[in-house]
Amino acid sequence: MTAPASLGPGQVANTDNANYNSIVAGLKNVSHRGDSVDLSTFRLDQLLPSPANLSRYYRYTGSLTTPDCNQNVLWTVFEEQVSIGRLQLDLFVSTALSSAPGDPPVRMINNFRPTQPRRGRPVLASRDATVSAAPPSAPPPLALLSALLGLRLVLGS
Repeated sequence: MTAPASLGPGQVANTDNANYNSIVAGLKNVSHRGDSVDLSTFRLDQLLPSPANLSRYYRYTGSLTTPDCNQNVLWTVFEEQVSIGRLQLDLFVSTALSSAPGDPPVRMINNFRPTQPRRGRPVLASRDATVSAAPPSAPPPLALLSALLGLRLVLGS
């Protein structure tokens, strides 16, 4: 199930997304720092947009979201949102603890960092992305790589 078009970033759906069920079921086994659960039967493609919309995406080079925040990640952002249900999200929030087993529970909150400035990094759009393409102003190696991958350069803030 994908999110309705009215959902924006940071919003959740009123109904559960069945594709998250195996992850949500495993939450009870990973409630403390250091816990783990086997999700080897989980298919990551179940959390991707519908196959018809996989060709609508944007890419940019960025950094890890955890310290040391090394800039060695190629981020891919799909146009189509994949929803998560309110109850499913609440289970993530209420179950995820950063405390060690036996220690008083400490909820894992604010585990994100603010949006970072683009610092001149180009954002590339796939051929099927809906944002207008910018004129080709990328450096030759990037322009060549973009052409080979079927991407367009998108300018913006």
